[in-house]
Amino acid sequence: MIRTISTTLMRLGISPAMKGYFYLQYGLYKVYGNPALGYAVFKELYPMIASHFNESRANVERCIRHSIKCAWEIGDVDLYRELFKSSFEDGDRRPANGKFIRVLSKYLRSLNLEHQDYSFPKM
Repeated sequence: MIRTISTTLMRLGISPAMKGYFYLQYGLYKVYGNPALGYAVFKELYPMIASHFNESRANVERCIRHSIKCAWEIGDVDLYRELFKSSFEDGDRRPANGKFIRVLSKYLRSLNLEHQDYSFPKM
């Protein structure tokens, strides 16, 4: 499962060289196991990620936003079109962090991956 999350993020143009990559990887893993977290991004998911990586919630949000912004400009356009149809219909507007996380977790769930326990390293 972690490999699929990582491959998807990299295919979208989000590199492991960005802190946001690790925050998204961890967040997507958590949302995959508990889809309700995708609708509580600011209140629950960001604090959970921040706590794990010993960062501030604001820094987690900023790094994720930066990763999405960079990836939106260089990533796999066909995959973006497939996943974010409405954003392309709205004039190529990149999705907000919460929508990005929800759409990717829905995509990952559609692959019927087995949710396995994984111990994420702390950076």
